[in-house]
Amino acid sequence: MSKISLASQISAVEAAAQGKQATMTRGQRELHETHLAAAVKTLRWVAEHEETIRGNAMNRQAWRMIEAQS
Repeated sequence: MSKISLASQISAVEAAAQGKQATMTRGQRELHETHLAAAVKTLRWVAEHEETIRGNAMNRQAWRMIEAQS
């Protein structure tokens, strides 16, 4: 599977949430399904790495506070 941008993944999720699949052609639906599958894969990766992601965000926030005090 080729890389699918986050913007395309977000658009696919938004379209699904708004029920827009019914108005799509077969080709559009196939592409939409590919983008939704990529979004699921991305979310699973984020869930798997959530602790590390949160830890890195907290470390950055702490460093900004330290730098601000300097």
